[in-house]
Amino acid sequence: MNYSNYFKINKTDIILYLYLFVAFVFLITIGISSVNGELDFEFYADSETYIEFMSEKHSFSNILLLFPNMLGPTVILTLLNENFIAVFLLNVFIVLFFYYNFSLLYKNKRSVLILYFFLSFMFFSSIILINKEIISLLSIALFFRYFKTKSFIFLILSILISVLVRWQMTLFIISLTFLLSKWNPLRNNKYILVLLFLFSISTVYYFNLSSFEQFNLIAELGQETSEEGSGIFYFILNIQNSSFLGYFFVFIPKFFLLFIGVLARYYKVFDTSDFYNNVVVFSQSVANVFVLFNVIRLKIGLNNIFLFSAVIYCIIFALSPIFSPRYFFPAYILFSLSIANHRGKTPCCF
Repeated sequence: MNYSNYFKINKTDIILYLYLFVAFVFLITIGISSVNGELDFEFYADSETYIEFMSEKHSFSNILLLFPNMLGPTVILTLLNENFIAVFLLNVFIVLFFYYNFSLLYKNKRSVLILYFFLSFMFFSSIILINKEIISLLSIALFFRYFKTKSFIFLILSILISVLVRWQMTLFIISLTFLLSKWNPLRNNKYILVLLFLFSISTVYYFNLSSFEQFNLIAELGQETSEEGSGIFYFILNIQNSSFLGYFFVFIPKFFLLFIGVLARYYKVFDTSDFYNNVVVFSQSVANVFVLFNVIRLKIGLNNIFLFSAVIYCIIFALSPIFSPRYFFPAYILFSLSIANHRGKTPCCF
């Protein structure tokens, strides 16, 4: 690997740097004021929650036992002394590492990567403040660096970083490690591998329903209190919980509902009272449609390692009984990588 390539800047790189500069200007003019409550403009998901959690001064032992989902943001905010500029610079470092990791190691088209970065408002909002979406990208980049270089230090780092996100992310990295291992006899038969993996996840989930009881209860309460929605998600969830083949049969419709289902709320896109959910998440669903359209149009198959990884990611994360479309942001990025890595017909808009 010629590391001097990292210091070679082309026109596409300059566009990315300008984009990151705009993000910095947004941070110091709007972002910090918003998260501090000085402006009523919530363009982020849980950043304010993480910052408020820090003020409660929990011990790390309590966080591990009672609030494991808070571990990652707490570690980062503690190490960076809750400094917004430092958090932003860390996010920028992760984005650049991700960008150069795939454009140099895997020869992914830089212009395509940047296109899909720019199409995602969720990507922009994630750069600004503390969040788990950007941390997920670091874990993914480290894993694929391990896969290319066979250096186990990158795999270990990827797993450690995944723990800072959520348990599903750790399961995803570990699953990919085994599924893509040279010791896996089905490694070259990706379609059979996906079906067997989906069947395994469906079976393990059903016989461990008690472990998901609390999440299912939350989903049921959400159904009872929700004043909108068709109830399709909860209908699918009931099928998922009905047998060991339940999730196997409902995975595809459930994935589409989570990945692009928010488009049904188009009538709320101009309601800025809940800007993140009504605008950012909705716009991400539009971007999700665009990326899926290109994957299908280009006839990218599961032999593309990034598309295969995206499907494995979706199988793991769509299992959740909670309606959480933003958890699929890394899937959008993986789909984008599959297009940027495609060596056939030029993607849409290029």
